[in-house]
Amino acid sequence: MPSATERATAESLADQCAQALHRARLLAAEREVATVLQRSLLPRELPALARLPAAARYTPSAEDSRAGGDWYDLLPLDRTRVALVIGDVVGHGSCCRRRGGPAGRSSST
Repeated sequence: MPSATERATAESLADQCAQALHRARLLAAEREVATVLQRSLLPRELPALARLPAAARYTPSAEDSRAGGDWYDLLPLDRTRVALVIGDVVGHGSCCRRRGGPAGRSSST
């Protein structure tokens, strides 16, 4: 039969393990939300420009990074001119990505 101290130690350890599992689940859910949000902000296709080929590549940051992110937009102005808009999402996490997405989209309106 365990002593009261051993029982208290085991309960404390079990509580800490439960909290760690809960935090891991929350982190996984937040990462999934951020991934879906990032991908939803990507353009479906780039504008077709007669004299300027355009290409893009999506490269997410490392999984353990808490970085915000950069965004860009390529806007045809007329037959011979384009505007390249580049911005930076300040902060960390999905809340900052939500704020940065509309800023990037507003550059094209």
